[in-house]
Amino acid sequence: MSYLKHSHFLGMFAIAIVLLSGCQATTGDKATELKKLKDQQSKLEEQIQALEQEVGGTAAATPQPPKETPVEVVELRPVSFSHFLEVQGKVDCNDNIAVSPKQPGIVTQVMVVRGQKVNKGDVLATLDDAVFQQSMQELQTNIGFARTIYEKQKALWDQKIGTEVQFLTAKNNLETLEYKMATLQKQADLYNVRAPISGTVEEVNIKVGEGAMVGSPIPPFRIVNLSNMKVLAELAETYVGKVRVGDDAEVTLPDLGKTFTCKVKTVGNIINNAGRTFQVELKLPTVPDIRTNMIAQVKIKDYATAGAIVVPINTIQNSEEGNYVYTATKSAEGRYMATKQLVALGVASGDVMEIKNGLKSGDMLITTGFQNINAGQYVKF
Repeated sequence: MSYLKHSHFLGMFAIAIVLLSGCQATTGDKATELKKLKDQQSKLEEQIQALEQEVGGTAAATPQPPKETPVEVVELRPVSFSHFLEVQGKVDCNDNIAVSPKQPGIVTQVMVVRGQKVNKGDVLATLDDAVFQQSMQELQTNIGFARTIYEKQKALWDQKIGTEVQFLTAKNNLETLEYKMATLQKQADLYNVRAPISGTVEEVNIKVGEGAMVGSPIPPFRIVNLSNMKVLAELAETYVGKVRVGDDAEVTLPDLGKTFTCKVKTVGNIINNAGRTFQVELKLPTVPDIRTNMIAQVKIKDYATAGAIVVPINTIQNSEEGNYVYTATKSAEGRYMATKQLVALGVASGDVMEIKNGLKSGDMLITTGFQNINAGQYVKF
């Protein structure tokens, strides 16, 4: 049935109802009849609206306001921003000394065991000095004889007997031998292997009867002092000039679950040809249970600014125009719409990015829902 036929039918039906109601109004309850007529009118209007929608209708639809997309925003404010260079290093100590004898010899006694605390100068081991002691004894005998001769010559010279040359020769012989004895007494300590520092004996690699060599690849003893610890890390050549002595740093020892704040103590001046790296050293505080060669996670602050605008990295998008984010801007009518804002990126740190240009304090950055909006679209939050 066409739209015109429907309309004609409904119109005739409405007229008939009106006429019928007019006839009955004189005999029935007018209020009841009025209610019935309104109900019938409402049904007719619904039918007319349904037919209009079915055939396209001619009545203009009531304009609806643009739909608002729900989003989440954050108001941007300047914050302190730092960038950290993260590398892996290892724990070492300044006092990690391989101890060897000052001259070769056969070990006659080992005075310490692994783990023993020692002070600087303590004897760790002794070497066979039998030949040396024999030489000392012979020299002592010669000194005794030379002293006797000197005393006799002196007594004669005091009595003006003999020549001055005889007296001076005897005196010179005695002094020469005594000088040799003083030198040998100093050399006697070469047969003692002494601790060059205070600390803990970490290695004992020698036994009684074995030969100890000067500068052996496997030193007889190793002493460490854990009160003077440091961390060594290798940085890529590209960071030359970005890391300096005194820079703030954080060192984490994963095996101990501890993190320390420290500073860069030294920066190497030599680039390793193999890895194109240079070494930095950071001083550690005294830490219980720390061990050399422990893995250390190092974070060195190489950039900092007091008032930076930063945004979550995931809010930054890219187009042919460049990097951009969406902000919520209030329109003249008081509603918010999405604005595409081109930005100049700075330094990234963790999950945030410094914005050098394009955003300012007070901007409303859209942090959630930005994937589903376009510039100019109305948003709500």
